[in-house]
Amino acid sequence: MNLNHLEYLITVAENGSINRAAQALYVSQPYLSGVIKSVEEELGFPVFRRSSTGVEPTELGVQALEGAKRILLELEQMRALKDQRPQSLRIASCYSPFFMKCFLEMRAKLGSQPQDSFQEMPLMECLHQLQMRQVDLALMGFLSNAKESYQKRAAEHHCQLHSLLSNVPVQVMMRVGHPLSGQESVLSDQLREYPFVFYGDDRSLSLIQRVGLENSPNLITVSDRGSFFDILQSGDYLSVIALIGRSGPVRSDFCYIPLKNPKLVMDFVYATRNGEQLSEREKQFLRFSLSHSIANVS
Repeated sequence: MNLNHLEYLITVAENGSINRAAQALYVSQPYLSGVIKSVEEELGFPVFRRSSTGVEPTELGVQALEGAKRILLELEQMRALKDQRPQSLRIASCYSPFFMKCFLEMRAKLGSQPQDSFQEMPLMECLHQLQMRQVDLALMGFLSNAKESYQKRAAEHHCQLHSLLSNVPVQVMMRVGHPLSGQESVLSDQLREYPFVFYGDDRSLSLIQRVGLENSPNLITVSDRGSFFDILQSGDYLSVIALIGRSGPVRSDFCYIPLKNPKLVMDFVYATRNGEQLSEREKQFLRFSLSHSIANVS
């Protein structure tokens, strides 16, 4: 049993239904049923009485739920102690020049703390680092039709996703002077005519698959932004990016041309651990990022 399981018990009691609680927690009903059964076996008594209309606590279950609430309240009070200290930003992000730029600009404009950190990594590693308390806030972007899948993955890491930006159009990125740089838009089929570079994470791979490039012999995978930009600059390589900065392109020595595929749009979210609230400085960072995002993102 862990603290998340206590939160699960309370959510089930509040909803009076395992199914409704599973929806509220973004976990599957069989998974939540298994957690409850495991907790009851560990306690040695049933916490809930099942019926065709839902669940209700047993007499011992009522006492167990009261104890769970006390434990979580004590934990919340302990976590609140950190608000009495200078609040550092410990952020994990998917590969995104926009969020890195916002992080640096906010610190320059509004002040910094010695322990501030910003790390870029694959999406699933963001969730892992958040679960392991190596970071306190994770920023993630993925194709809009994959949101439900990532909600489930977040729940498996005892984290929650919160909407930040939605329906962000995908742009094709290339060096200035590339053969496609004079076009108003790029077709998905045209991507197959040139070598392609991308970050080797789930998000990029799913996009590659959506445009039919997964079997192309001209793909190069990288894990850092320096290599990414060097390769793009070295020849006729292409890549894709969700251009969300209000101030325009990430770098002026590259072209950003819309990909003519209305189904390829991205959502950006921030993730937190279950039951934890954003610090004031984390809220400040998110507000700062939103204020610098493009106006037409809905």
